[in-house]
Amino acid sequence: MDVFDETKTKKLEAIQNEIREIRAQILKPQATTNLGFDPIQATKLRLSQLERAQRLVRKDDTSDLKLLARRVERIERHMGILPLSTVPNAEPQPLTVEQWQDTATPRTELHHGFEYDLRARAVSVRHSAICANLSCALANAIGNNSSFQSYSVCAAGPLVRICDTEAYVPDLSVEYDRQPDAHPLHIKPGVVIEVVSPTTAAYDKGTKRTNYMQMQYMTDVLLVDDDEKTIVIDSVTDSGSQWSQRVVSLGDAKQLHEVVLSCGLVIVLKDIFGS
Repeated sequence: MDVFDETKTKKLEAIQNEIREIRAQILKPQATTNLGFDPIQATKLRLSQLERAQRLVRKDDTSDLKLLARRVERIERHMGILPLSTVPNAEPQPLTVEQWQDTATPRTELHHGFEYDLRARAVSVRHSAICANLSCALANAIGNNSSFQSYSVCAAGPLVRICDTEAYVPDLSVEYDRQPDAHPLHIKPGVVIEVVSPTTAAYDKGTKRTNYMQMQYMTDVLLVDDDEKTIVIDSVTDSGSQWSQRVVSLGDAKQLHEVVLSCGLVIVLKDIFGS
């Protein structure tokens, strides 16, 4: 057995030992979490990552293994689960946006330096449909007016950087004028839209809404509530120093059932919620 094979064997043995211990944790969970997540769910997530690491070692894919190792570490820090080799009760360390973004787990955000896992909140079919309707409505509004040619619609994916330790992924956003030298993973949107659900409403309406409105490039923050068939719109005033709020409801016969944003884009409610 050469040196490489011996190293590979030791890696496999270490991973297999940890997998066995984590499986024991799932049967009798000892993990703790710092954001209220189910310990069993957390340990199962870590187990799946380690099992993938085991497959990568067997394929000799060391570059992917290093990337996965960093991702597992971030999951553990976020969940509050300590690697089995560390000292109990060690404090997880916050990450900067730059440290986190390259290996961020899909459907997560960075909140106070820790990965905020949105995957624990299942995305309903209706939520997906509302996002798709909004995307089509915005794309049509932009395409039908030459004044909006520099505007671009982004679905969930690009990051809105709030500060060094805070970054969000809005359900939808509109960037007014994308610069050629802009960061490939970041956007500076004029409009952000969050489709709220019972599990995310407090987070969307509180922390995220407040922080979005602190961004100098932001003009409109929309919170879409499918249950109430309403859109809450916070818009910056003409002076640029104040924000005003209004609520548009599909069920209010006195309203025109449309949203006019600060930039001039118009969204018709029936195109979002249905008639």
